[in-house]
Amino acid sequence: MPKWGRKRPRRLIFAVGLYTVGAGLYDIFYPAVTQNFRDAYNLRERYGAESWVVVSGATNELGQQFAHEFTKQGFNLVLIDENQENLEKLKGQLAENNHIVQLQTMQFDLKKSQNWKDYDELCNKIKEITKEKELSVLVNNAEEFDPFGPKIHKADDQLLLGTLTINTFPVVFLTRFLGTDMKSRQKKSAIINLTSYYSEYNVQNSPIYSSTKAYQDVFSQILGYENQDLDVLTVKNMPYKTERHPNGVDPKQIVEGVMKDLGHERISYGHWTHAAFRYWILLRQCQFWFSSCGPSKASQTKQ
Repeated sequence: MPKWGRKRPRRLIFAVGLYTVGAGLYDIFYPAVTQNFRDAYNLRERYGAESWVVVSGATNELGQQFAHEFTKQGFNLVLIDENQENLEKLKGQLAENNHIVQLQTMQFDLKKSQNWKDYDELCNKIKEITKEKELSVLVNNAEEFDPFGPKIHKADDQLLLGTLTINTFPVVFLTRFLGTDMKSRQKKSAIINLTSYYSEYNVQNSPIYSSTKAYQDVFSQILGYENQDLDVLTVKNMPYKTERHPNGVDPKQIVEGVMKDLGHERISYGHWTHAAFRYWILLRQCQFWFSSCGPSKASQTKQ
């Protein structure tokens, strides 16, 4: 039996340690190198000039940034969300930028629609709009965090059901009913699935959100392996800045990184700085350290 002082066991231990450290450094710095030194694809050439992009959850901060970016590049847009007033407001903002594109809004209750036939009907309406110039990109961005404050056994049942629904049904059925036509195009098509880094880093007070994002993560990655003729990008973005997450990252940076990774990668963390510093970002957002990210003291006392 070899002694630990001999060279062979020491070399083995050194090799394992080198691999462990090297793999971690590669994981952290790979996005920085690729996004800064690799050219992004010309999306108009890759997916078709003046083709259509569908964005679900279009009125949240991330959805708005995707809408602005795709209109800037000359794509026509179908915007889907629950609130028609917010959709019209976003449509007006996009029109003010003087981009010569077509903009369509579709009000759809993403939290209450639990029947596949509702999605079939919605997708048929989308196909009627996009059939002349085809649908080239689907952005699955509909999401909602858990009801803020109470633990799951004290939360309202309808709110929990709505959170489960919006985080699972749209990504599956929009992909199911629109994906077939996207695969049959002569040019490439893309599906961008906005999951979350919380699919790996489980956060307190968000058991539904974290678990459904893990579901989206697995769904998206398997979808990409099964359909390699499509550009399927799984985006594990950091929570972006909102009233609930005041320490969140800039949604514009997330979209900027996604556009650079689209067509090149299977997984993106958004902007390269978010990938490199994601552990520090998570520390800043952790409610154990920053009370502004967690429930109020009053709600904690009630629990």
